[in-house]
Amino acid sequence: MGQYYRIINIDKKEFLTSWTYDCGAKLMEHSYMGDDGKGNNFSGAFIQLLMDDWKGDSVVLCGDYADEWYMTKNFPELWELLVEKNPWLRKRREYDGNYYDRALYDCGDEEFGFGEDIGYKELTGIEQTDKCPRYALNFDKHECVDLYNPSLKAWDYTDEETGETRTILIFALNLLLALGNGLGGGDYHGEDEQLVGHWAGDSISLDDEIPEGFSELSVSFTEE
Repeated sequence: MGQYYRIINIDKKEFLTSWTYDCGAKLMEHSYMGDDGKGNNFSGAFIQLLMDDWKGDSVVLCGDYADEWYMTKNFPELWELLVEKNPWLRKRREYDGNYYDRALYDCGDEEFGFGEDIGYKELTGIEQTDKCPRYALNFDKHECVDLYNPSLKAWDYTDEETGETRTILIFALNLLLALGNGLGGGDYHGEDEQLVGHWAGDSISLDDEIPEGFSELSVSFTEE
C-alpha cells in the first residue's frame, strides 16, 4: 500500500499536510522543485517556512508507517527524543478493532484524537514568495547539500502556454528528512537510497552561502 507523509516541525509542534496544498501524499509525489527555485505547492510552502518562521528548527518528513518498531530499529536516538517531547507516542491507537503502534504522522489525525488536542497545529495557506536558496544546511551535522545539483534532475518540463522548458529537480531535502522510506508504495528507491532520513530530526535551514565549518554532502537522488 502507499505510504503517506507529513512535514512536522518538532520544536514548534506544527505540521504541513500535502493534500491541503493540492499535492499527493506519497514521498515521490511531492518531493520536487524547478531549477527556477520554485517548489510545488507543498514543497514551496516548506521552503518558505524554512526561510522564515522555521529557520533552524528540527524537522522531519514522517511517513505513517514509521512506527515504534521502525524507529527503534533505524533511528533509536531520534525516537527517544520524540518520545520525550511527545509521550503519547508510547501509547497505541485503535482502528477498526485492531491496535497499532503510533507514528509521529498521527499528530495531525483528528480521527485518532490528536492534532491540536496534543498541541499540534496544521499550517495552511503558506505560499512560496521567494526563490529557494541554493543550499540546505544541517546545523547538527554541519553539513550542506546543493539543492540545484544537476545530479538531482528528475525530468524536463515544457510549459504549454509559454513554450518555456525548465528542469524539474528532486527536492533532496525532503528525502534527507524522510522517516519510513521503503515501507510503502511511492517511496524512493534509487541511487544514494541509504541517505534517505540521514537528516531526520536535525536543525535545518536554507541559505545561498555555506557557513564556515560546514562540509558539502554529495547526493545523487535520481528518478528510476
